Amino acid sequence: MKQFSITMHSFADIQAFVSLSAQQPFEVIVGDLDQNISGKSLLAMLSLNICRPMLVSVNCDDADFLRFQSAAARFIA
Repeated sequence: MKQFSITMHSFADIQAFVSLSAQQPFEVIVGDLDQNISGKSLLAMLSLNICRPMLVSVNCDDADFLRFQSAAARFIA
């Protein structure tokens, strides 16, 4: 399992991250202190508290991880 932290500041950020996550062939799990949800679900992502950093967890090979992390660079905390 590979992980990195992200922060989001607006609804537009959430939409952009969900769109990016939905393009991935692997599961994207986003968590805060209270819950872990699918990063591919807009409704689930809206339930998170975006006032604090969140942890993104993925189970993929190194190349896919680096590609996803690079694409999500604007969200990395």
